[in-house]
Amino acid sequence: VDNSPKTISVKRLIVCENINFKLRKPVRIRDVFLDTTSRIYCFAGIKNPDKSENISHYWEYNGKPYAKVHMNISVSEYFRCWSYVTPKEGNTGQWSISVIDDQNNVLEKQEFTIEPYADSGN
Repeated sequence: VDNSPKTISVKRLIVCENINFKLRKPVRIRDVFLDTTSRIYCFAGIKNPDKSENISHYWEYNGKPYAKVHMNISVSEYFRCWSYVTPKEGNTGQWSISVIDDQNNVLEKQEFTIEPYADSGN
């Protein structure tokens, strides 16, 4: 078991409505979403100077686990990766996404809110 300190770090953690896959960039960055949003993406830019690492995107809804997406990060100055959740109707409230390493240390965390879609009647 390698217990040496991790050199991996999160340079950017964004919550957004989409990803431009060709450019590997987040699209429509927000911290509040409507519950009619079909997908909510987490975009992470990670510096990983030493060796291949396993991380997870850990999604929480109202403080409870919602989804965990495992991925392997290559050695890179700026490794871009993303995951998404598909919230169900009525999943309004407080959400968060954390990037965690293979020892469950939180490297970075971002919070966001899903609000109910209100038909203004206009």
